Amino acid sequence: MVNKFRKCFSSKMGTILLWGITILWLIFICYLCKGKAFPDKLNEIGDFFAGAFAPLAFLWLVFGFYQQGRGLKQNSEALRIQVAELKQSTRALNLQVDEQKKLLKTTEKQIKINNEKNNFDKFYLKKQLQPFFHFSDLEVCCECENDTFDSLLVMFKISNSRTICRNIFFTYAYEEGSAYKILKHRNMNILRDSSEGGVVSFNISNEPFFDSSNSCELIIIINYTDAVDKLQMQKITLHLKKDSFQNISLDRHVYGEQTLY
Repeated sequence: MVNKFRKCFSSKMGTILLWGITILWLIFICYLCKGKAFPDKLNEIGDFFAGAFAPLAFLWLVFGFYQQGRGLKQNSEALRIQVAELKQSTRALNLQVDEQKKLLKTTEKQIKINNEKNNFDKFYLKKQLQPFFHFSDLEVCCECENDTFDSLLVMFKISNSRTICRNIFFTYAYEEGSAYKILKHRNMNILRDSSEGGVVSFNISNEPFFDSSNSCELIIIINYTDAVDKLQMQKITLHLKKDSFQNISLDRHVYGEQTLY
């Protein structure tokens, strides 16, 4: 309580002192004017008031500038404190932003990992619903009549080592992107998950187109419905070759893409 009073008195001391000087000055003026006649002319009255109160006016003017300076100093100090607080707040916000960025990066990485895992799980599930075809005993030969192309005989054994598939039928083309033609062969209703396969043979009446190196590609599409009755397909490409005696045979075969609708 005493400290508070001292602080209040110290802050008001300048005002108290100024009022004390003002009162003493007025007493001094009254003492000087004692026993003297008051001026009756306006110019003399003005000179009297100017001489009597000019020092007080000057003193109060100086005190006003002093008080204004103290106020500006206090405002400057308050602004400095605010700037320091803003700097601390900005620093804290920057730290929070950095933490949020780190958290965001961690979240993005986790989301990416989860998406990749989900995509892999979906791919794996779809893959498990598809058959895995095996081809064996592949043979290709040309049937000719009087040295004239009659048809191309294709024979192979097909088996499936994964899930069941149904309604298998075959289409073919000699060029990628050209229209596929259905092969004249009975549909295989079910190709079961076993090592036993079905023998497929068909004749292609369209003569193959060989390039300058006597090579040709025969693209065969295996169309089927998978374990959830969606129509899918798998491609196998037979690379054919022709010798100098115009005999056509199989050079190699390559497994192609398989759809996963």
